[in-house]
Amino acid sequence: MAVISSRQNAVVAKQHLNLDLLEREDDVTSNTVIECFRLVREFVEESKKVTDEIMQRDLEDAQKLQKGIDLAISKGVLPQIEPPEYNVINVLEKSADQVADTILGGCDVNKGCVIVLCGLSGTGKGTTVKKIRDKVKNSLTWSNGNIFRSLTLLTKAYADKNDKTVQQVVEEEGVLGKLMESLTFAEFEGKGWDTKIENEELGIGPLYVNEVKNTVLKAKDVATNIPTVAQQSQALVVKYVDSAVKQLGVAGFTVLVEGREATVNYVNTPYRFQLMLEDTSIIGQRRMAQRMVAAATKNISKDFADDYKKCYGALQEALLKMSTQS
Repeated sequence: MAVISSRQNAVVAKQHLNLDLLEREDDVTSNTVIECFRLVREFVEESKKVTDEIMQRDLEDAQKLQKGIDLAISKGVLPQIEPPEYNVINVLEKSADQVADTILGGCDVNKGCVIVLCGLSGTGKGTTVKKIRDKVKNSLTWSNGNIFRSLTLLTKAYADKNDKTVQQVVEEEGVLGKLMESLTFAEFEGKGWDTKIENEELGIGPLYVNEVKNTVLKAKDVATNIPTVAQQSQALVVKYVDSAVKQLGVAGFTVLVEGREATVNYVNTPYRFQLMLEDTSIIGQRRMAQRMVAAATKNISKDFADDYKKCYGALQEALLKMSTQS
């Protein structure tokens, strides 16, 4: 593996690797892996590709989401509203704990509230939400993106079963609405409040979003078809969100809503935050680190949990495999 240059921080970071750190899957995990590989050519090149892919996909998502909102407004399904203001937080060189504290400092969580969080993919929304949940006892997470992904998963399965394209399916009157019925938000025994995905005819589920959000719902078939599905399902998702948030509010929870501005603009709350990164290259580095960790942890024996060389080797192997497949 070619290395651009050496750096003491990379050596130190490498020595901090262990299975417990990797299994945390938080900002500390990602930052440690990035520091280990940030000067490795394959990591730099793959991270740049991922950054470009994420930003292009985010742009396409935003455009199609807005078209979907405009379509719903034109049909009278959603009202026309003025875009609300967001508190912008630059997360560069801030830990997830610091970002979480900044957000909580501007909210009243004592009686429960709804906190909206948005930003580009890779800016740390998911990790920040985890930190807030650790700090706020009576809190729950809501992700619009996960609902779009869940519906996309169902739509792709429906398209495959009926020998149609996803585009053909979303244009069929009433099909997306019917597929939305496969999503149920409730308090499930042993799992807490979550969205269940289940459709026996399509052979899907029961799946629970909090358990598959970083695996099944981030598969390639889902990622590539989200813009197409999202453009036609804005009103459906907005209404689903409204119903879920109301349920949680009645139950007395502080609700953390993560999603794209086009849809979260319709969540009624004064607590709105947008995460941003001045250096967008970090977006791809974070995503690459997450993918490497997910692959590496499967190949690290518990017998070598504290062996940093084994952990580094597993990460290195994952990176090489990804670089040869791209």
